[in-house]
Amino acid sequence: MMTTMYRTLAAVPLVAALGLTLAPSPCFAQDDASTRQAASNRFNRGIELYEEGDFSAALVEFNRAYDLSPNYRVLYNIALAQYQLGDYAGALESLERYLEDGGSEIGAEKRASVQKELAKMRDRVGTITIVVPEEGASITVDGRDLGTTPLGGPVRVSIGRREIVVSKDGRRVTKRVEVATGDDLRVELDLPEATDAPVPTPTPDPKGTEPDPNYVPAGVLWGFAGAGAIASVVTGVLALGASSDLEELRTTFGTTQAEREDQQATVTRLGVVTDVLWVTSAVLGVMALTFTIVPPDRSGGESEEESAGLDALDLRVGPTGVTLQGSF
Repeated sequence: MMTTMYRTLAAVPLVAALGLTLAPSPCFAQDDASTRQAASNRFNRGIELYEEGDFSAALVEFNRAYDLSPNYRVLYNIALAQYQLGDYAGALESLERYLEDGGSEIGAEKRASVQKELAKMRDRVGTITIVVPEEGASITVDGRDLGTTPLGGPVRVSIGRREIVVSKDGRRVTKRVEVATGDDLRVELDLPEATDAPVPTPTPDPKGTEPDPNYVPAGVLWGFAGAGAIASVVTGVLALGASSDLEELRTTFGTTQAEREDQQATVTRLGVVTDVLWVTSAVLGVMALTFTIVPPDRSGGESEEESAGLDALDLRVGPTGVTLQGSF
């Protein structure tokens, strides 16, 4: 069937389809020269794209040409592109409009050929009756807009897996159905209920203060303390290895003073880093333990511990580092 339709396309005077060699229809007579030329350019571009196999782009160009200057001949080429893209329902509709709008201008032989193609296409479509209780909802099938509810009746769709989307006022429901040849399906869809509940507003702090954005929970401190401990172990091992290498340099004949000094500097650096990491992880561990036992009250009120005379520690993170404030 695809080969037959392609040969038919070649047999149609495509360049003349916009009235370049035919008498213009009344619709064309209302168009100015620039509109006719723009439509002609788009139509010819559509032909090139179709022959290159880019049927999706060709369909866009054919549709734009038809929008600029509606001519029934363009509908035939629109149907060809739709067929190549597997949109059998769309091709069927375009060919039916082609015969209807062309009327007596379509010769008997051409009309018979199109009718034959239509018969084949009808074996590749089914119908769906979409029922939505709510009026005014938009309905699309595979992205094609079908209008709003209630629809006038069943809609023709191509065979295969189809996606139905119903939407209204931000509410949406989607359903996928499989359509076989000749199917007459009934699909009932209900939109979700509208939610009129007000958006909850945050309760203001009783003392008019906001939570401190620099507050660090105890869990984070435990994580940093653990990471610091692990890092200190790693650098400690490296420091031991570097110290062993230094001893080997000292006892090996032929090593230079510069090599021994460089290795000594490496041992010193690793030792310092290890010490710093150990001290840091220890401090963070103490902080984490303190915050775990006595969590600070971030709302501005007094905690039970504070009311008993215990001031919680306060960890603050700033651009210059981490500071600890408060006392026991």
